[in-house]
Amino acid sequence: MFKKDLEKRYITFNFPKDIPEQNTRFVLYNEKDEEFPILSNMFSKKDYLKIDTLSLQPHYQYKYKYQVRKNEKWVTAKPYQYLHINFKNENNVKYRFFREPESKYLLVCFSGNGNVPAFNYIGAFSKLKINRLYIKDEFTSETFNKSVFYVGTNQKNEVMDYISELIDTISKKINVDKKNIICCGTSKGGYASVLYALAYGYGHCVVGSPTLYLGNSLLVEGNLREHAKVISGNTDKNSILWMNNLLLSKTQDSQKCEIHLVIGEEERRYDKHLLPFMEFVKNNKNIIFQIQLENFKEHKKIATIYPPFARERISDIIQD
Repeated sequence: MFKKDLEKRYITFNFPKDIPEQNTRFVLYNEKDEEFPILSNMFSKKDYLKIDTLSLQPHYQYKYKYQVRKNEKWVTAKPYQYLHINFKNENNVKYRFFREPESKYLLVCFSGNGNVPAFNYIGAFSKLKINRLYIKDEFTSETFNKSVFYVGTNQKNEVMDYISELIDTISKKINVDKKNIICCGTSKGGYASVLYALAYGYGHCVVGSPTLYLGNSLLVEGNLREHAKVISGNTDKNSILWMNNLLLSKTQDSQKCEIHLVIGEEERRYDKHLLPFMEFVKNNKNIIFQIQLENFKEHKKIATIYPPFARERISDIIQD
């Protein structure tokens, strides 16, 4: 769909180094349509296969494996891996997009704050019948993981502009209304989901243990000073207030947004983020919460609790 944004048009697959030279087969599986568009034999280390990504269906639900011939049967030698089709636009927004032509919804997935830039929950949501856009938080060389929390640098918020422009371009291209855009993610990804939904009028959030007061999270509860300095230009009290107000200021003129949220009742993000945020917006009838409390304290547990919760809530939204 967005050919100009493809990072690599051609993907090359070589004969695997860890398989002895023999009759070997490369298998490409179209997971959505349940068919095998490529079955290609290789015999030596010199053999390779080149795939033109423009020849693939825009849902990009493909995975591949290698087989070898044993006892007149094809046996898996290297198990399936998903084929990664990466995009990057003129604003250096890196993303992956999976098209579902029959869906009138768009799922926008923001990532948590890991050690390296990544796309989260691609496999977890692969069976959902919905258009899916995954956006990587990789916008600076001045933080250890290149993250700016999907906001921007030096209080300019330019990354918000870049990403909202991408979402707007894609949603218009596939004819999805703003009220049918669902933002999702956990922790930092949850923060970005709520921030973008309220800032740009998207209809739904499905989030897990979100950060909601960014300044407090980075500088009071945590020690992510380099992130705070890149985003706000400083690490003083005014910077804390400015970062906290990023989201709070978006609640004043917000459109209707349903926030489906799962969180641990003993997590700090429950007492220090969710409860005060709900109190802050309690008179705003456009912000509707659907909350599921779980019995856990360790933040990392959200990574296993969130996917089934999100699949259920997203399925309910798109079937409504």
